[in-house]
Amino acid sequence: MEDKLYVREIKLQYTTKKVRVDKINNPKDIHKKFKWIADNTVECFYVLYLNNKNFILGFSEVHKGTTMECLVHPREIFRTAVHLGCSNIVVIHNHPSDQIKPSPQDFDTTNRIKEAGHIIGIPLLDHMVITSGEYFSFKEEGYL
Repeated sequence: MEDKLYVREIKLQYTTKKVRVDKINNPKDIHKKFKWIADNTVECFYVLYLNNKNFILGFSEVHKGTTMECLVHPREIFRTAVHLGCSNIVVIHNHPSDQIKPSPQDFDTTNRIKEAGHIIGIPLLDHMVITSGEYFSFKEEGYL
């Protein structure tokens, strides 16, 4: 029997050059730049990797789920965050149903990511749910 090696492809976009990058000042900035994720037909979970002044170092899609859910683990989020040496993160996902209200699982995931970030020293600044016309910010709504 042959041993087979399977490689998981990670799509990561980041810059190592000193170039002008976007700064995140508030959730509206994030929504403006990333509202395109609402076009996904399944739930997709993204991470924005930020430096200590909240300039975007990069972003990645860490998981693609189904039309109803997207399971993600903190280790998948913080693996790249540590590699990039980022200072903060923001997580974003879409709701293909166009329902802006976060699910109980969304709240649970947010709390797990927040706790993990606190332990390793890379804080979660916000978790946003984006639909075709609007967004929900856990930070703006007082959950972070």
